[in-house]
Amino acid sequence: ADYFCTCDDRLLRRAKTVSNLNIVVVTPLELVEELNIMIAETKPLAEITHEAIRILFREMGVVNTVRFINQYTAGYGNYTEERRELFAEQTLEDLVSKIKQRRERSIKSEPNAE
Repeated sequence: ADYFCTCDDRLLRRAKTVSNLNIVVVTPLELVEELNIMIAETKPLAEITHEAIRILFREMGVVNTVRFINQYTAGYGNYTEERRELFAEQTLEDLVSKIKQRRERSIKSEPNAE
């Protein structure tokens, strides 16, 4: 329902006598009470999440749903520290050389490569 909020007592009384109004005429206090009821009826986040996953499964299938959800899940560990340890013994030149080698292998393995 659409609401019209007013403090005008005369308008409030008149609105109660009209049966075919397409809006609800209320005082500010009545509007706040109505909004509090609407807020209280809001679903818990866990229920919303469960419903969303169920819809995704139905519409996209299990595999695509899992792929979609995985983009929003937090990883674990310390990415920066792991990279420092992983590449500790390598120079920038070493890394650039490896990148170039991979690119060359990738180009050679393409179907249209000559």
